[in-house]
Amino acid sequence: MRSKLLRGTPTATLALALLPPLLGAGCGDMPADVDDPAAGTEAAVLSCTAPACKKFTDSTGTISIRVKTCGWVTATGTRGRQTAVAKCSVDTDAGYALVGGGAEIENSVSPGALLRSSIPDQETSFTVPLPNGGTTSAYANWVARSAEYGSTNSTAHRVRAYSIGLKLVGLSADEIAGNITWTDGSSGDGSPHVQTAQVGELFIGGGATVLPYDAKLYLTNSEPDTFKNGWYVAIANNGDGATGDAKSYVASLKPCPIRMNMTTWGCLTASSNATMGSGSGGYISTTLTESGTANMVTAIGGHGYSFPNQTVKRFITDLIPGTSTQGTTIISKNTATSAAGGNIPWTLTIAKN
Repeated sequence: MRSKLLRGTPTATLALALLPPLLGAGCGDMPADVDDPAAGTEAAVLSCTAPACKKFTDSTGTISIRVKTCGWVTATGTRGRQTAVAKCSVDTDAGYALVGGGAEIENSVSPGALLRSSIPDQETSFTVPLPNGGTTSAYANWVARSAEYGSTNSTAHRVRAYSIGLKLVGLSADEIAGNITWTDGSSGDGSPHVQTAQVGELFIGGGATVLPYDAKLYLTNSEPDTFKNGWYVAIANNGDGATGDAKSYVASLKPCPIRMNMTTWGCLTASSNATMGSGSGGYISTTLTESGTANMVTAIGGHGYSFPNQTVKRFITDLIPGTSTQGTTIISKNTATSAAGGNIPWTLTIAKN
């Protein structure tokens, strides 16, 4: 189901009862695994060589998306509470600006770990100039954080991050980034939060995290809100009473990007797509495929649900962008209580107007 996404204008809602309230040519070998997490957060940022990268180009030849897969980082710490942080860069030298990303815990369906973050990396924030003067913030990396939830594994789990880069032919990476506005916010009390996109701009991306990053909390939702006005985050503990906060990020793009010389590149539209999948067992996987080349995927998200017992939490273990065809795969897990259910994966896309 697809709906247009221009923030501040009426949009069709997705008619799914369990919605939250509110990815061309290949671009070498994958390097060796990263086992030292201290070094891993940097060492896992790979150069863009096949099969680490996949490029998708739209039917007009003017919009490209590069999905980059970065290396595995091994968790460390006390068994049952081991954590990992992985990062993935966007290739600004090749003309791409970061618009989204993803996170994957290796071998879901067994590692006993859940996601805490899939967001732009605050440590790699930088400023780019605006055509009319001033600056705005952009990001060089996407970051994924994972943690075991109490299950004692025979080996430490591993996590890796993905980045999604946007290229508009004729614009530099800085010019693209200068047309994107990143904002973020939190609920302040751990309740679900929607960070809304800029009014009059295209809603093209987002991410979510628990706060603080080491809180014993995990993502249950990281996705567009029901009305596609912003990015929705919800979190939960694993029954131990842990508390913290929920924070989301949103990326908004000017509908008609402007070059530094104040000329207009052209105009774009944005839309969203979602599907529903069901299953049984501790882990459930659902894939959403974006067909054709008219729409380019800029962001992925989703959530898991339990049914008929909707009080049982399903936590996100994987938010994986498509690397052979555009789309996403989400994997969710229930922990203390077993229940049937499924997932609702989302994509945000843009197209030449």
